[in-house]
Amino acid sequence: MRFYIGISILILAVLALMLMNNPGASLSLTNSDIARLASGLALLIVLGDGAVLAYRGQARTALRHAALWFFLALIVLTGYSYRRKLAGFGNRLLGELVPGLPVVSMAVESDGSGERTVTIHAADDGHFHLCAEVKGHSVDMLVDTGASTVSLTYEDAISVGIHPRRLFFSQTVDTANGPADPARYRVCG
Repeated sequence: MRFYIGISILILAVLALMLMNNPGASLSLTNSDIARLASGLALLIVLGDGAVLAYRGQARTALRHAALWFFLALIVLTGYSYRRKLAGFGNRLLGELVPGLPVVSMAVESDGSGERTVTIHAADDGHFHLCAEVKGHSVDMLVDTGASTVSLTYEDAISVGIHPRRLFFSQTVDTANGPADPARYRVCG
């Protein structure tokens, strides 16, 4: 019986949306709000009917199952809320369990000599990315393990306060994209 009530709600909502011009205006509802409300209400009635029939006379069991579903939903919502922080942890864990799997993580370790080692795992695209600080500004960089110099794009140089017009572009270097004319600039600590 409740199944037919749920279907009737959907049919009435569709008719109201088709025949009336903005039926939810008096309640500050848009047409999509009315459609979502009607479909959610119909779904609640249809599923609620099944739940009521399944747990008839078993209130304690119904309450226990509802609490279980509530806590499962809470765990999923918490995981979704912290998904970016958990992704770094998961990527690091997968990188240790499956050697060669490209993951993004960075760790700075100090050995007894006072020297520090930076370990960067490859990203999903197979490249090594890091966020570096240049003259107090954060710059996203690509680490080229075969490069002998560090270079900035023209835009990144401007963003960190280097004025390219004052530089002397006197060298020529060979890159994967062909020859380029960089300018030498020293950034001190």
